[in-house]
Amino acid sequence: MYLNVSKEELKELIKESVREALMEIILSDTDEGLQLREEIKEYLLNSYKLLEEGKLPLISEEEAKKALEIE
Repeated sequence: MYLNVSKEELKELIKESVREALMEIILSDTDEGLQLREEIKEYLLNSYKLLEEGKLPLISEEEAKKALEIE
């Protein structure tokens, strides 16, 4: 099955998927009772802000872990 969408439509689909995933992470409490480290919460909120502004750079999981100083 193939989607017949333009490059711009595909970009918008991807942006919307990322936006929804970030909102789920930010708004849901899958680890009830546990607290996010402040730097991770700040990173997620900044990522969402950049996404809304259309300036979110895509980085690898490894780069994100390095930025957040997690193993």
